[in-house]
Amino acid sequence: THVGIIHGERVEVHDDNRIVVMTPDTFNGMEQELRENYRDKKVAIMSDEIHEANLFTEIATGIAAMAVQDNENWRLIAASATHNTETLTKPFGRINGTGEVPVVTIEGRPFVIEQREEPDKTPMEVYATLDELPDRSMIFTSGKKEIQYIIDQTRDELEKREPGLSHKVIFRKLHGELTEVELSHIDDPVPEGYKLV
Repeated sequence: THVGIIHGERVEVHDDNRIVVMTPDTFNGMEQELRENYRDKKVAIMSDEIHEANLFTEIATGIAAMAVQDNENWRLIAASATHNTETLTKPFGRINGTGEVPVVTIEGRPFVIEQREEPDKTPMEVYATLDELPDRSMIFTSGKKEIQYIIDQTRDELEKREPGLSHKVIFRKLHGELTEVELSHIDDPVPEGYKLV
């Protein structure tokens, strides 16, 4: 197989792997070993989801940038869902010394989004006070550690609106460090009459 993976306890790597997928923290721990083993080889390091302001990803991207500057056959690829490419091209332009960074834009699927501005309310309060709760919703957080807090606060707000209402909402966590078991349940069907967040 051409693709290997190192993720927590799951390690499936072989000599014929051309791509190895790993968490940022794993990369941080293996970076020196990678430098030694692939010093004279062509290497592309892809840092994904760098728009999420995840500390581990930022550290790994910084370490990768230093490694790329030290190895002329190495390249750093930054992948992000941001629409503001300038936030990435400026700092990455300093890494390669030219000030220019090639940008590849991939059009995504458009989603219909209802935008509401209620600066005096938290996202959890806004969700709980919608006239009709949507069948599927997403509440974004700035990091994985906040997810359970957001769920608890959303449940509290739903209970304030109507006792028992929080029991009609199913919450599923979605982040980059889900286990295989958690990932396998992301698309489980939602029972009739329930909402999904």
